[in-house]
Amino acid sequence: MAATPVLVPANPPDDSWKERLGLISGNILVAGVALLSLWPAVASYPTGIHTHAWTLFMRYARIRPEFVAYRYLLMALTTALTSVVLAALHIFCRGLRLATDFASDTLEAICTWTFRSVFVLLFYFLVLTAFEVVNLSALAISQVLTRHHHTGFWAEVVAQGPAGIILFLAAFKGTQWLKRQIGKSSKSFDEVLSAVASIGAAIFLFLFITLIAIETCYTVDVSVNKQFFQQTSTAPIEITVRLGGATSDPSLAKLSLDAADGKLLQDLSMQDQGDGRYASFIPGKSLAAGNYRIVLQYPHSGINREFPFLHSTTQRSVGLLVVP
Repeated sequence: MAATPVLVPANPPDDSWKERLGLISGNILVAGVALLSLWPAVASYPTGIHTHAWTLFMRYARIRPEFVAYRYLLMALTTALTSVVLAALHIFCRGLRLATDFASDTLEAICTWTFRSVFVLLFYFLVLTAFEVVNLSALAISQVLTRHHHTGFWAEVVAQGPAGIILFLAAFKGTQWLKRQIGKSSKSFDEVLSAVASIGAAIFLFLFITLIAIETCYTVDVSVNKQFFQQTSTAPIEITVRLGGATSDPSLAKLSLDAADGKLLQDLSMQDQGDGRYASFIPGKSLAAGNYRIVLQYPHSGINREFPFLHSTTQRSVGLLVVP
């Protein structure tokens, strides 16, 4: 009786996939996960500015060193997050490639793309690092000139002029080098176009994850020193507000004292305590016995448990009970 043939998945063209898988899983994935620990620090970093993806590189960022630092930390966080996504996709597709013959060419192409994209991402991050170094240097020069009684306009022109020239020359030389490499290449136009499309897809993934990171990496929090107060107590009710990341502008935050049914009772002012912390006080004797809520609202999209879950305003609240 003839033996039934067993379908064995075809192996990749060579054994280089082993080294690639080892690098992806043993280095890139581990390093990316480790860098994701930056998330709480970036989310709580106070910049004093309300940020969106479309305002990340606007002009005002050049005159705020804390925002430049926040932007660089955010790019490092996004690079780590994108690396983790690419590494996970590479490991998943490689596992399918070794286990089955289904769409083997497509899976092999995805593995090759994810591996190369990691290095494209690293190069892109190095370019961003150089950009921020030049930006901070220009900012330092501008501040030195301003302290020596130069007008803000001329200080910025003198500072940003060399920075702009450096960036222009770097881009010009990079373009010339790329043209020479394409000219020396023996690859066909279709292969070059495919490589460009692959690089573009990696950068698009990075920018897409950057968009998600900017909109979700923020701190909006409110707390009270005690949630139970006696009406006869002379101690004030201490309220602490924390803002950071994309939601760092205190002028946009609204703090209020509401009744248990949601009715607005009083708008509360916030006093800056530094490092993204703000304080507010309510005299305990000014409140009648009852249940209250301290509500903090910030006009930034956020997710909560109320349908439709995604809201244009982020809201945090904490309960407060005043007893006789």
